[in-house]
Amino acid sequence: ALSATTFSVAGAAYQAYLVQAKKWGEAELHSASRGSFAGIIVLSGLSATIIITSAAVLAPKGIKVANAVDMAAQLEPLLGSFARALFLCGLFV
Repeated sequence: ALSATTFSVAGAAYQAYLVQAKKWGEAELHSASRGSFAGIIVLSGLSATIIITSAAVLAPKGIKVANAVDMAAQLEPLLGSFARALFLCGLFV
């Protein structure tokens, strides 16, 4: 949850800087709103995918998520022992 919140704030700040760099005004408001909406949909979809796959993989195994390594277990059916390294690298990139 902390990572998702941090990514959301970083994405919003990045978008604000992009708008300033492009020197958009009120005339481009519709285009900017459409881009914001698309970004929100993508971020929500990614968050939902992570939550659903975590529940589907971890709950039947009785795994309680206490840290990032526990969360990485959701990728083990697909990636095996490489799952932890990939998940943790993804958090820090």
